[in-house]
Amino acid sequence: INPAPTVDMASAPGARHITFPMMSNAAPFDNNDLRLAIKYMAERQSMVDNVLKGFGAVANDTPIGPNDKYFCADIPQREFDPDKAKFHLKKAGMEGETVTLHTSEAAGGPPAPDLALHLAESAKKVGFNINVQREPNDGYWSAIWMKRPFHMSNWMPRPTADLRFSLVHLQDAKWNESRTGSPELDALIIKARGMVDGPERAAVYCDIQREVHDNGGSLIPVFTNWLDARTSNMNGWVGNPIGEGDGFRVHETAWLS
Repeated sequence: INPAPTVDMASAPGARHITFPMMSNAAPFDNNDLRLAIKYMAERQSMVDNVLKGFGAVANDTPIGPNDKYFCADIPQREFDPDKAKFHLKKAGMEGETVTLHTSEAAGGPPAPDLALHLAESAKKVGFNINVQREPNDGYWSAIWMKRPFHMSNWMPRPTADLRFSLVHLQDAKWNESRTGSPELDALIIKARGMVDGPERAAVYCDIQREVHDNGGSLIPVFTNWLDARTSNMNGWVGNPIGEGDGFRVHETAWLS
């Protein structure tokens, strides 16, 4: 990408993640086997390559990415697996069935509808039907988000792992967009919050990520990069996973020569 001779595009790995919440308080998504089946339908690397054009990274159904110090590398990366998807579809009694996925550019920028269509195409390979319904940007957060059983969302990075889990994954969290959780998960999140940094805290965050990965209500397939435009005489920009503009602090880190 080169918009002008004196301007370059700078890409930085980001912690912003796209989510596909499946609300567990509404059939058929109250069945974890269906949620697992849909997670195994996602062709994540293809989403990064073909929808995000390489400006992103594969996610593993948790909000913690590889650039986070609490990322749990012990959890196997979930891949597109037709056999496992079919196995869980059969257990859920959903073979050959159809669900509706609501999407909008409001839910993740211009790539969001394309990510929805990508998932729908992958679902066809395992004999499942996802009807993609594109919604208007205006009113999406009030009319669709957390109101339709299967929809899309996205989350800007939070500075701590505790915030990422507490805002979305506690049972009583206002923004628990998939309506999943358990007393055991709540206890782990609260326990980690009160611990000092170190191996023991990292182990608890690993347990939290395993629980969200295995039983959570959201497919989280990708993280998106931050893209900044900068002039050729700009110095000091290094990129920050928290946000564009060098983590919103470009005015402190950069200078013109």
